[in-house]
Amino acid sequence: MYSTRLVFKSGGTLKGKTDGARSQSKKITTVSSSSPFFCKDFRSPIISHVKRASSCFMRLHSHGVKAVRFERENSVPSLGALQRSAQNRRTALLTSFYLLSISTILDVKDSFAAPSSLGISDSKMVGAYLPESFEEEGFYQFSADSSKTPALRAGALDRYSVSFPPRWKELPVSNAKSGNYCQPRCDEATTEVGFSDPAQGTLQIIIIPTTKLLISKKFPSMGDVGTISNVINAISPAITGSVAAEEEEILDKEEFTEKGRVYYQYELLTPFAETGLHNIAKITTSQNYVIMASISASEAQWSANEKDLRRVLSSFHIDES
Repeated sequence: MYSTRLVFKSGGTLKGKTDGARSQSKKITTVSSSSPFFCKDFRSPIISHVKRASSCFMRLHSHGVKAVRFERENSVPSLGALQRSAQNRRTALLTSFYLLSISTILDVKDSFAAPSSLGISDSKMVGAYLPESFEEEGFYQFSADSSKTPALRAGALDRYSVSFPPRWKELPVSNAKSGNYCQPRCDEATTEVGFSDPAQGTLQIIIIPTTKLLISKKFPSMGDVGTISNVINAISPAITGSVAAEEEEILDKEEFTEKGRVYYQYELLTPFAETGLHNIAKITTSQNYVIMASISASEAQWSANEKDLRRVLSSFHIDES
């Protein structure tokens, strides 16, 4: 095995010899007593007669010894050393597994950080369950599938999409308003879906049979329904929730085409509307219906959120197959 020379602070020495083994002179290197315990090979956290590490430092407090350094020795490992080495490897493996598990948990927690940072405190908020919109950054897209509403289930309407800021929630729609009792033969305006954020405003998707507008043609276009100036007179009660809008209450109107489909868009200022002072609507046809996204807001909601409300309206469109 080996013998070791220890160096005291006072400069004296102490010789020791391993019993029953050939003595070998070993070099001792003194290091600062302030050096922390350090081992290059972490598999051998203790100093033993059998060395598995390239070199290892330790602090000795007994006898006032500063520190010693043992050089590597070529020797045959004992059974106890092998057992300790195996135990150390198991400990290192378990430690690595534990750290990996903690890292995974932190990653999972971080995946929920984004919704929390957006103020999504309710699982019913669209930011908690809808996919992000590809068209409106920071918005979440609602796509009405074929089973969503009575009209869609009846195949009387094409699918449509609209996007919202993360805190909006879907509103319940009663059977009477949704046309659940009469689709696909309803002859009055019905509400498909509704979404709202009390801080920003409310959106409704409303459909009106073209037969109610005295259009007998099957699958009419917006041009078949009427011009942008006269259509508003027929549909404005559905927007305001009460009476038809007066001419002076129509602040703006616009006609445009998206993906080959014609849309009419209106902005109303309606002080006597049931829905709210500010109303904006985007309108087109879908099979034998006029379908519109109508947004209403109070003065306070509009003043603080006009840009976002216009973005919501702009995102509404019929899904073209």
